[in-house]
Amino acid sequence: MKTMVSKLLWVIGGGFFSFAFLQYGPPSIRNGVSTVLVPGAISSSLKKLDPAFAKKVKTLIERLDKKGHSVRIQTTYRSKKRQDLLYDITQFGKRLGVRQMYTKARGGESCHNRESNGEPSSYAVDLWGYPFGPEIHISDSLVKKHADFFKVMGKEAVALGLGWGGNFSRYDEAGNPKSIWTRYKIGWDPPHVYDSRCKTP
Repeated sequence: MKTMVSKLLWVIGGGFFSFAFLQYGPPSIRNGVSTVLVPGAISSSLKKLDPAFAKKVKTLIERLDKKGHSVRIQTTYRSKKRQDLLYDITQFGKRLGVRQMYTKARGGESCHNRESNGEPSSYAVDLWGYPFGPEIHISDSLVKKHADFFKVMGKEAVALGLGWGGNFSRYDEAGNPKSIWTRYKIGWDPPHVYDSRCKTP
């Protein structure tokens, strides 16, 4: 019983600190600090991407920059241990009735977890166009601002032959919206851009 309670508290506490840093913290700070607070490793460095994929991501960022968007790289590589934590948090949230998903992939199943010769070589990156994620829910206009950016990013990503999380499903099996993005006709994971060589579960 104590073990179950401890695990539950760890998941809740880990979730709070994890998303505080993952969603809103400056990459230069959260890459070091967050790995101390929660299990596993995470990076926002393009050097942690597969080289061929990294070239396309750089091109995507350049194109968005020319359109007036200052892109923020949230996540490139994520260790299996960190992935498992995010999965546990997502599952816990679902049991509480929280529809917003963070991941449906366990450790080793995400494109972010890919390694080559034991070194990070991610097939995925999460990109935002503004400093703060809309999970803050300050206003509908802020969420729409993000949605407008993601639609532009998605179009450019697809043009480069990349996969985009905005094309993921919008509704669950019961017909309920999976996320706040559904109202904008966007799939549940719009920051997510991935290499076509990676097969998502």
